[in-house]
Amino acid sequence: MKPTKTEKAKKISWKKKAQKEFSHIQFHGAKILASGESSWYWVPLLLLLLVSAIALIHLAVSRFRSNPTFMAYKESNNQLMNFPCVLVYPELAFHESKKEQFISSITYPGGLNKTYIRAIIDQLAAFWSPDVIYNLRDLENIEELLKHNDLDVETAAKKLIFGCEEIVLREMREHAKVKKSEIENNQWNTPRSGISSGLVLAIDQSQKLNSIDLSYKWIVVQVGQRYVDTTLNGTALNPGYEQWIIYQEDRYYINDRAKDLGTTLRNCRMGDQPLKYFPYYRNSGLDFNRVTIVRIFIQAGLHKTFQRFSFFTYLDLSAQLGGIFNVFFGCSILTLLGLIHVAWRISVNEVIKYLKKLLKSDHKKIHLRTQRKRDLE
Repeated sequence: MKPTKTEKAKKISWKKKAQKEFSHIQFHGAKILASGESSWYWVPLLLLLLVSAIALIHLAVSRFRSNPTFMAYKESNNQLMNFPCVLVYPELAFHESKKEQFISSITYPGGLNKTYIRAIIDQLAAFWSPDVIYNLRDLENIEELLKHNDLDVETAAKKLIFGCEEIVLREMREHAKVKKSEIENNQWNTPRSGISSGLVLAIDQSQKLNSIDLSYKWIVVQVGQRYVDTTLNGTALNPGYEQWIIYQEDRYYINDRAKDLGTTLRNCRMGDQPLKYFPYYRNSGLDFNRVTIVRIFIQAGLHKTFQRFSFFTYLDLSAQLGGIFNVFFGCSILTLLGLIHVAWRISVNEVIKYLKKLLKSDHKKIHLRTQRKRDLE
């Protein structure tokens, strides 16, 4: 069946409107999309290219969200590092001066006094060492004293042993490094490392614990929240071997979002992260009966620091979207906006035509009903 003149006129009118709409967009060959047989060749091809471009954008966005890219500055700056200090657990010998300070700083419940506590305070070490002789009644009184002062066993023990700074000051005074009771300039820089300089530790490995089958000691470089290399974060101490440990690290100041990345992706480990093959102990819940921990801190040493930042941000990602469309359409992202505009105009015109046709049919129905009523009258 051949099309009527009215259908031919509508088809010609639609082509003219389409050509008029495509003439307003910046797109090479846009006018031929609505002309003759060319539209059957170009429309499917361009739709395929559009889908490919959208797929590439989806892959780029997904890749960026799951695997952000970071790089390091070549420039470097100097940062002060912490001086080496050591905490060794357990330390069974409580110093007399520390005991006097502790006894004078606490309050006593009824039935306990300074003289009695001074005589039994050494038994506090029995909470984590099997070699300390103790009396059960005395330990119960010590527990009552600690509860009265809101102290736990570990906190009380720390008050009875020397801290890091006190140990370092004592060693430096004995070696004529300082003559005062405190370090005024808390910096000590030295290029040397080895047996003649630095801190040498002699850790007794001969004591065997009867309550467990396996005993070992552990030394770890602890640097707080900084990023350190995995291989420099910890070493097991073997009996009968001399262990030399030098602190050396490459640190990075990186974007805060990198904290959410995995260790494998980040290629570095945070200082407070537990290692894979060794246990990680915190002060709270530390079992002195099972392991001796040596922690080394570095202070006031100049190290080069490499800064790390993200060079592929959301802004850079958005800026590249236009380039992706440019590859496929030979123009810019205005091409996509133009196609959307044409589709919007055509759809709006079709909706308006449909509404007009619907209103016209309703008007005819109303007119016929009115005419019938008149005929009946």
